[in-house]
Amino acid sequence: PCSPARLAHCWRSRQSPTMRALSLAAAGVSGALLSQPAGGRRMCVLNGTDPTDEHVLVRIYRNNVRSMSFEHPGEKKEVGSETTVQCEGPVPESCFGGEEESCPPCPCTMDGSGLAFSYARVMWSQVRQRCQSFLRPLGWKPPRFLIIGYGGGSIPGYLLENCPEGTVVESVEYNPKVIEAARRYFGSSDTKKFRIEHNDALPAVAQRVSAGAKYDAVIVDCFTGNGAVPDHCRNQEFLGDVSLLLERNGKLLQNIWHYSPKSDEVKSQFQETLESYRRLFGATTQVLNVPMPPEFAWNDVLMGVNSG
Repeated sequence: PCSPARLAHCWRSRQSPTMRALSLAAAGVSGALLSQPAGGRRMCVLNGTDPTDEHVLVRIYRNNVRSMSFEHPGEKKEVGSETTVQCEGPVPESCFGGEEESCPPCPCTMDGSGLAFSYARVMWSQVRQRCQSFLRPLGWKPPRFLIIGYGGGSIPGYLLENCPEGTVVESVEYNPKVIEAARRYFGSSDTKKFRIEHNDALPAVAQRVSAGAKYDAVIVDCFTGNGAVPDHCRNQEFLGDVSLLLERNGKLLQNIWHYSPKSDEVKSQFQETLESYRRLFGATTQVLNVPMPPEFAWNDVLMGVNSG
């Protein structure tokens, strides 16, 4: 087991191949995380309920950054970075109480002062005015956000930290192991202003439409690996229902790749999804560029605005 005294040795001996750093760069991770030792320390692996399910891997870095990714069953081969969160303070000693299979306790108070991923910063730029406006007209109410695809909760945490008192954030996550990891290692917990719902995207949205719910923005961050977006997070039925949830001038923001070096279907998925946005949102549809190194410049944010 790793103790604080053996921390440097553990990080050196457990580094993953250079591809781990490339994966983080491709996801648009900030320079602060990329400067950490490659891969950090594997702290916990949560197995799926089915033997064929991808495992959820949690890593910890020297400055108390946590990252979550997926890996194939039976092999230590990661298939994509899900999220990265900065926790407050130094790494707790309890985080080094065992090997990754034992998943030692490692509490986190999320630091909501920054966003590690470039795409998340692009999304924030589109909702920031709603959160930071000093002019509050008659009838003003705190913003409401719906997040489809929770990960470790960096975007919900940032919204709650940087939006006015009374802001409500609801998150929907399909994978129960992602929710478990988020609660155990990323500082996520349900409150009156925030909750994580275990559900699939399509029924979760349909239920909210039936209930008459409205949101200032819906943020979609669904992937199945290698940049592919599942059909139920991008088809016409799903996008149509999401459009019904938007307040006037509310925004749908979706993290999406237009190319993947490991999946030929991603390019066609992007074109199909873009056409669906154009049918629903017309001229308000935009493809927002995500600043990336040239060798990884395939990440975009699709935006549609309810102008009706």
